Amino acid sequence: MGPGRVRVCTDGTERSFLRFIITVEIELQGTDLRARMNEMREWLDEHRFEPGLFNWDRNGGRMLLSVAFKLAEEAQPFGNRFAGRLIDVREGESSLP
Repeated sequence: MGPGRVRVCTDGTERSFLRFIITVEIELQGTDLRARMNEMREWLDEHRFEPGLFNWDRNGGRMLLSVAFKLAEEAQPFGNRFAGRLIDVREGESSLP
């Protein structure tokens, strides 16, 4: 089984699925979450990128949005466009240039 894959057993069968290994974290300050999410969705659709997971967390006035991708080739431009921080779960954390 290669890197980035996880083995899942269901009903006695064993299958291998690709994990989401690249996450882009974007801090949203003073923005309307719905409008910002719509902007991101339109950009993703336009570029035909398909992130697997969206997650957000609010801590006081700070909101952190995490978007998980399978491909670094999709995560990198998305992070650049929306001022995100790239986190590669295989290698630890790194910042976008």
